[in-house]
Amino acid sequence: MPSPASGSAVSRRSCAGWTIRGKASAQGRYKRQTGGHGQFGDVWLEIEPQPAGTGVVFETHVVGGSVPRNFWPAVEKGVRETSQRGVIAGYPLSDFKATLTDGSFHSVDSSEMSFKIAGSLALQNCVKEADPFLLEPIMTLEVLVPEEQMGDVLADLNSRRGRVLGMESSGAGLQRIRAHVPMAETFRYATDLRSMTGGRGTFSAEILGYEECPSHIAQKVIAAHESEGLGRPPVEGEIRTRSARVTVDERPQERETRFALGRRDMIGEGHDEEIRSPLGEDNDHGIADLQAM
Repeated sequence: MPSPASGSAVSRRSCAGWTIRGKASAQGRYKRQTGGHGQFGDVWLEIEPQPAGTGVVFETHVVGGSVPRNFWPAVEKGVRETSQRGVIAGYPLSDFKATLTDGSFHSVDSSEMSFKIAGSLALQNCVKEADPFLLEPIMTLEVLVPEEQMGDVLADLNSRRGRVLGMESSGAGLQRIRAHVPMAETFRYATDLRSMTGGRGTFSAEILGYEECPSHIAQKVIAAHESEGLGRPPVEGEIRTRSARVTVDERPQERETRFALGRRDMIGEGHDEEIRSPLGEDNDHGIADLQAM
């Protein structure tokens, strides 16, 4: 019997994206000092899950002018762009609500760009503590097979993480099987079904919806993303948050923002509580250059 590509079949085309189960709050603080005006943005975000299909909802509950109203759209833009680009393994994040609750600003150094970056950093911090999980598309399969190959076909569907819903006779010695199977496990199914049934088996498939991807497979997706060179360990810089620490890679030729879960308040002696920008002075792309691990 052909062996399905279980686990190893997971690819970028077979996962839908991430969402969250829990609620979390974290800070995003961006500070850069140059010879002239600096850059400063500081926000606190709270995120919580929303029903499937909601997308991204952004609200503001700022009291006392801690974040001026003219910077709220920049924070929202940072949140939305980062969720679309992906927080974990390059997949988009959806079906959550982000609420801007607090922050601080500098009368001279604050700008829309600095608050956009701060919003992105805050979201990435929040997600790590909000119990994120990966979604994968599920297919409904209808398989028509000869009765004598029923056992092999059923065993194969089970090995593909399939859930058999029912079987019925279709006459002429054929049986119809209905099952739900993850899309990741169906890419070679036509070839394997022909092999199992001597070319007599046929099937049809349609998308059913999305379900949580098993954790061991999600870890393989993350590992594959890191193996592409996007998960190198950070080396310098940290910023204190309530839920995670943000680290910045300051290698001369490649500056990428990284995130590493760890103990809180790990700022060592002699470290300033600031995050150095990986962006140039006139970089209009802003947040698009920030990559999350």
